Amino acid sequence: MDEVNAKVEHKASRARQRRWDALVTGLILAWLGVVVLAEWGWSAGLLGVGVVLLLEQTVQWRWNARFDGFYMGAGAIAAVAGGAGVAGVNLPWVAIALIVAGLWIAGTALTNRTRS
Repeated sequence: MDEVNAKVEHKASRARQRRWDALVTGLILAWLGVVVLAEWGWSAGLLGVGVVLLLEQTVQWRWNARFDGFYMGAGAIAAVAGGAGVAGVNLPWVAIALIVAGLWIAGTALTNRTRS
């Protein structure tokens, strides 16, 4: 009987996670739509996306749910980069560092094999 209860709980948990993911994605898309319509610029968009990601991961952590350090880091980077752009700070080395880090992470993901 415990196995049946575990399967039901796992299925319910996955359904909650899908709804949560849909909510966060919807908020990000709505925010980007507002930014484009208001012509605030992509720095404001990036700042908002970073804040949404940070809030989402904070809520996940507070609920003792699935917490993903990658999205926490990505949210922090987006918020800082967007905030710097909104504040008018022009740091081209930050953009170069982001490009290098992004390419390195993508390359690592494509070349590393997981252990069985």
